[in-house]
Amino acid sequence: MSAEQSPLLLVQDLTIGFGQAAPVVQDVSFELQSGQTMGLIGRSGSGKSMVAHAIAGLLPSAAVIRGGSIDFLDFKVARSGEAPDEIGLRAIRGKQIGMIFQEPQSSLNPTTRCGQQLLEALTQYFPARSRTELGDLALEWLNKVRLPNGSRIMRAYPNELSGGQQQRLLIAMAMAAEPRLLLADEPTTALDTVTELEILKLLRRLTEELGSALLFISHDLAVVKYLAEDVIVLDHGKVIARGKTESIIKDPPNERVEKLIAGSARLQFSEESIDSRTKGGTEPATPSDLEPGRADLPTKKAKPETDWAVRIENLSYNYVTKRNFFGRVTAIHGAVNNVSLELAKGEFTALVGESGCGKTTLGRCLNGLLPAYSGRIRLADERPQTVQTVFQDPSATLNPSMSVAATLKEVVRFHQPQLAKYQVKDIVADLLLEVGLPADEYGSRYPDELSGGQKQRIAIARALAAKPSLLICDEAVSALDAELQIEILQLLGELRRSTNLTILFISHDLALVMRYADRIAVMDAGELAEVTTPKELKTGARSERGRALLAAAALN
Repeated sequence: MSAEQSPLLLVQDLTIGFGQAAPVVQDVSFELQSGQTMGLIGRSGSGKSMVAHAIAGLLPSAAVIRGGSIDFLDFKVARSGEAPDEIGLRAIRGKQIGMIFQEPQSSLNPTTRCGQQLLEALTQYFPARSRTELGDLALEWLNKVRLPNGSRIMRAYPNELSGGQQQRLLIAMAMAAEPRLLLADEPTTALDTVTELEILKLLRRLTEELGSALLFISHDLAVVKYLAEDVIVLDHGKVIARGKTESIIKDPPNERVEKLIAGSARLQFSEESIDSRTKGGTEPATPSDLEPGRADLPTKKAKPETDWAVRIENLSYNYVTKRNFFGRVTAIHGAVNNVSLELAKGEFTALVGESGCGKTTLGRCLNGLLPAYSGRIRLADERPQTVQTVFQDPSATLNPSMSVAATLKEVVRFHQPQLAKYQVKDIVADLLLEVGLPADEYGSRYPDELSGGQKQRIAIARALAAKPSLLICDEAVSALDAELQIEILQLLGELRRSTNLTILFISHDLALVMRYADRIAVMDAGELAEVTTPKELKTGARSERGRALLAAAALN
């Protein structure tokens, strides 16, 4: 590409702010050529997503471009002091600038079948094509993004798909238009590592075939390293590093970049020995990249004679996928098939597998959200509240109209109605202190005044308010940046030590859980492929799925 060629995208001195507060993006400049892939990386709150929304013309109504400009080819996307050209933006958005965002739940209509939503997008992109042609194209793109049995996906509603399947559907909707520029804002964060690797390969292949530029936004340097030759690092809205990805990783220019590198489990995964992450086989060790001053993860205590907390015996669960005219079931999908697993008291067990493998369904059977089709679940502690769950998206589980203190008080009063007000207040203060959020500073705050990591800490505190013996963490850190992931896992380790809490940690990130888990249970197509220790999995995985997860964790 010649130096004289005009860039596809030009961002110059971009500054974005809200009201009179300090800018959330300040003096950001970069350019993208056709066919170029660039990574935009930073921790939560660094401003990277705000940059992507500005390029797409989708800034929040309260956001103001205080300085700089954005140009896409000859179109002026944004100018300081000028109102955006909404008609022009609607003309290029989707067709020429494609967008893939992190949370599929907020992008898909829960009351409309997936096929209809995909066809609506294709109709906007290709209005001259017939319904039959669009249907064939829809199935073709579902196949391209590795969604098997496309006809079933077309009939399904979003809630009948796993999170990974939902995201792949959105990727198909965005890429089917063959856009000149693709904005990918954390599109694989919620996916399992095997699916993530497939999507990264797909993005790379399609952008090369179409000559599209790709701006890939992430908090994981390992993913950016795999996909992008060039990278820009943001911190507090400012560019703190830019250049070749490989060079920045090998020779970080400042401490902030060093912390991003240290926080990426997958960057270290293929280089570290498993012995550096485990002591004595199954005892979780302190990661070498923890920030100074943080307490080490607790080692496992000796098991008592009666040590089991949960026994899962031959558990199965089926989803109904089709009914006839009279409402009778004509087709089912076996999400969990004859699973047996025992969780010890005080044990940290990681349940890993691809999206759609049944790990979340198993967790929902454990916490009572789904009834088991067959088999049984035995709990050593038979109190109704003995099982609590921390979900992936705390924003979807916290009431936006209730303060932090009110949220916790509600749970405490429900389980201990005999307590006086002052006792409830003291318990709430203790819970907040336990998760590292002092009550005098955070008790009066509302969810929208908290960061992603703080929201997840509140979700953990709410679960602990019920005094559970089993805590299920369903992708509880997958939406957080690498540093926050370590903070939350560190917190869980400390809680396990102090309360002998049993933790079932459902995750797609094998590289991360290898650092912390006592045992790892690998699920594949609704069945347990193997249950082993991190050391044994690393040195000799017995199942094909275990080996595939190891390869994907190292981005091989």
